[in-house]
Amino acid sequence: MEIPNRKKAILLAVSLPLFILLSCSQNQVTLSKNYSIAAFKTMQYTSYGVVSVQCLDMESRDEIPCAVDLNGVILLSDSGKFEFNLAPGKFRMTLFFLGKKKAVLNKLIVEASDSIKLTVLLEDDNSTLHGH
Repeated sequence: MEIPNRKKAILLAVSLPLFILLSCSQNQVTLSKNYSIAAFKTMQYTSYGVVSVQCLDMESRDEIPCAVDLNGVILLSDSGKFEFNLAPGKFRMTLFFLGKKKAVLNKLIVEASDSIKLTVLLEDDNSTLHGH
């Protein structure tokens, strides 16, 4: 299914690191800095929502490998991209990688037919491991 040009333009416009609280049904999404999120209802009804995640380096904006903790389930990606088909509900998502600060999305509400694109900028973490 192709997204209409107007929606593509909206998606591109919100892909900058902004504080955006937006969802398909006006559900509030709690975000910290370094996120952008865009949400739509798909044209065709589905009983699940699709959440696409992309991890980028804060400075270079290049895709980087990262891990996602989605309600306690941890997944790794060499490409920094994830796509989840999720049953309707509330989710907590943490994105992280060695040498980067964690990015936490505390409240993500997914409804049937949602199509959500989340872009996360991971910042370098200059702290030492284990306090050494």
